[in-house]
Amino acid sequence: MLQRTKDHKYVNTLLLNHEYQSVTKVLETYKDPVPQQYWAWAKAVEALMGTVEYKAKRPHWKPDEMWLSEQSHLLGWDKVDALKAEILQGYGLASQEGLLKGTLHHDAEETKDLKNKQTLHDLNVEYLPVKECQQITPEGNISWPVAPADLIPGYVYLEYGLCLDRFAGTADWVYPQLIQGAKFISIKDHKTDKKFTMSNGLENLLYPVNHLQNCSFNRYALQLSFYAYMFEQQGYIVKDLWIINNTAIKVLPYLRKEIISILEHQSSLLQF
Repeated sequence: MLQRTKDHKYVNTLLLNHEYQSVTKVLETYKDPVPQQYWAWAKAVEALMGTVEYKAKRPHWKPDEMWLSEQSHLLGWDKVDALKAEILQGYGLASQEGLLKGTLHHDAEETKDLKNKQTLHDLNVEYLPVKECQQITPEGNISWPVAPADLIPGYVYLEYGLCLDRFAGTADWVYPQLIQGAKFISIKDHKTDKKFTMSNGLENLLYPVNHLQNCSFNRYALQLSFYAYMFEQQGYIVKDLWIINNTAIKVLPYLRKEIISILEHQSSLLQF
């Protein structure tokens, strides 16, 4: 059985507790990380300089510590450092608050599906029965079959766990259909972003998906495409992928080629 622990790790209890990599954590590695320390520094300089002047002198997104050092010297390091510390403290509080709110909202949406025994399907007003597929272990963990089972068409599966080779993830909502003898799959995910971005002209993701902009739309498209590819390996045809960000419904493309590129890239990393 595939099991997700409380710290969001995935293990296969049938294979000597073999641990899988989380899909979301793998995809995070394709973002160019910029430390919070840098952003707090930049925000402190912007606040002391004034937003208009700051953007006039530094209109580009790319980090530049040398430029920030020069401005900090002109503004006074003591002032910059004090404000930077204050901003960092705010980041920590905001991060904890945002995580709590996001978790509560996510849980509320899934509880609503379970309580009503119905869920929205296929971007229209058709409602279908919900079938729970997760199993709660005595330790409080969640377990699923190692690979997607032969799902019953016409039933919605919540919190469906998937794995492929070394990777595992959890799809919030899975709906299988049988159309002219072919198995189709629809996948939905709840998202709680306060700010959802459809594009970002200042930054791209990293190789091998560096042709995609680093924005919410593309990151979630990759996540659900990863799940879709897992189902495809079990004989399903991907029908549609979509997310609900608060109340807004957004249809996502199936980025199949990109997922294959990521899998090949991850395999190449093992050779080093």
